Amino acid sequence: MLGSLDCSHFVWGNCPMAHHGQFQGKEGRPTIVVEALADYNLFVWHAVFGYSGTLNDISIWDSSYLLQSLCDGSFAGLDFSFTIAGEWFHQLWFLVDGIYPPLARFVKPISVPIGKAEALFSMWQESKRKDIERFFGVFKRKFFWFNRPIPFAYMNDIIKAFYCCVILHNMAVVERVNAGEDEVESDGF
Repeated sequence: MLGSLDCSHFVWGNCPMAHHGQFQGKEGRPTIVVEALADYNLFVWHAVFGYSGTLNDISIWDSSYLLQSLCDGSFAGLDFSFTIAGEWFHQLWFLVDGIYPPLARFVKPISVPIGKAEALFSMWQESKRKDIERFFGVFKRKFFWFNRPIPFAYMNDIIKAFYCCVILHNMAVVERVNAGEDEVESDGF
């Protein structure tokens, strides 16, 4: 499992009035959306920031660079063979919630589990998928100005700041893992 995939909205406090209609989503305020893929250690493997708040997870997925790399075959270069419980697998996979399309690389919860095994699987999948939610919480807490309405007016400045923070976050994760710290960060809430 490479990690969990999801989207999160960040409120854009100084959104120019000309962009309010394009960026105002269900929250009632202008937001900017990030699509991210993070693992258990909260290392971010994929992040695209800058989608308008009117888009939902599926419309973002339809224009995602990750989808493009899966479709054109460029992602296949990252795959390797591994075993789980004696069974061989040859592709990396992601945990997603139930609204994503049925792709071979997506592991979704069973919407109506029948029996204890399916219920246990759905419970496991939903609990492991919380890693991405935990990443968003840790990220917003670590870089507190993302927890408030973003004060920048220009999208390019916001995107540069976001990617800088993701790089710093990943550097901190690598240092924590290399130091052998067993405790994983939490969002503290």
